[in-house]
Amino acid sequence: ESPGADVAVGAAAEVGRRTCGCIVAPATERAVPVLVRCLNGVLEEAGLSAVVREEHVLELVSEYPHKFSAHYIVHLPRGLCFASNLHMGRFVQYLVTSMQTSADPDVLETLFVRPSDPTAAQAPPLACLIDQAVYTRNRMMRCCFSTKMGKRS
Repeated sequence: ESPGADVAVGAAAEVGRRTCGCIVAPATERAVPVLVRCLNGVLEEAGLSAVVREEHVLELVSEYPHKFSAHYIVHLPRGLCFASNLHMGRFVQYLVTSMQTSADPDVLETLFVRPSDPTAAQAPPLACLIDQAVYTRNRMMRCCFSTKMGKRS
């Protein structure tokens, strides 16, 4: 089966290790299979007969002392694509909500970060590694090999 058209959708996670008060121990070896399982569940709920496979996902991971970054680019099968970044954002929001309400501990342990001190009053809630702000109209995707102004990567 052909993996589909040359259309990619992405999910990015950028979590500051020292600033967010979270334990960031990403289980990157488990992230792709868990993400694929969640994507397929949401696609099935939407009545789409597309099936995403692990080989449809490109995983880009980088770690720095102050930051962990993982980008998952999903090549949707059967030529499926989104009309715009906003439509994709709605889909990603639905996906994240679905994952948050999941009773599957593998989903919660792999794709979410937990507070470093769950008893602290200022402890952040369970946070998904997928940065939903990427899919707003005010954010633009960077081109391959480009960097943020003033940053060196």
